[in-house]
Amino acid sequence: MKNADELELLSSLCRNWGSDLFLIQGAGGNFSYKNADRLWVKSSGFLLKDVASGRGLTEVNISACAAGIPSDVHSPPTAEEELCYYQATGACRVDLKTPRPSMEVGFHALLPYPWILHTHSLAGILLGLLPA
Repeated sequence: MKNADELELLSSLCRNWGSDLFLIQGAGGNFSYKNADRLWVKSSGFLLKDVASGRGLTEVNISACAAGIPSDVHSPPTAEEELCYYQATGACRVDLKTPRPSMEVGFHALLPYPWILHTHSLAGILLGLLPA
């Protein structure tokens, strides 16, 4: 597999950052790596700190994932659009026997960067609670 080094690095980043309670709260965000039309993202139901080589990452087809994203991103999605997105996030897996990807996989698929480290840090949560 030509992405083995990158996937090991992704797993390592997940474990290291996921073990720091100041950086990650609960399931705590999602990390991903993409190459060509493939993206590897934390699997739904896994904590970042529990990702290991061959466990906790789901490989998806970016084009299949993007097909489920509503075209009008400036207004709330309809129930039909949410169902379409949910179905696309399950169907975009390269191997349908693997766990579902994070529900935020569409966010990762749309960003134009190969590495995404998206966290829910304690500082970010606390800042969000401050009055405007």
